[in-house]
Amino acid sequence: MTSVGFVPWEEIKLVKIVTMVSQKYIGIEVNDIDNLMSRISFAKKLALKCNLIIKYPPIIISLNSSEFKIDKGLSIINEGLEEYKRRI
Repeated sequence: MTSVGFVPWEEIKLVKIVTMVSQKYIGIEVNDIDNLMSRISFAKKLALKCNLIIKYPPIIISLNSSEFKIDKGLSIINEGLEEYKRRI
């Protein structure tokens, strides 16, 4: 996993829970993968491409070291996304 930096709400297409090797993560699909790729380093592009090759979302967030459980983290992100969509 690697950091891609800030991703604006308008770039997020879908947020979901994904499971990799018995661990749950938050997966984020974006509207324009080329736009995201254009602003990250070569090494990060490789990591994102690997995710896509194995059919995972380009952005994967681990909450293992967070105080939040995966369902709560997903809920927080989805609430923010829904609030953004209501305002546009």
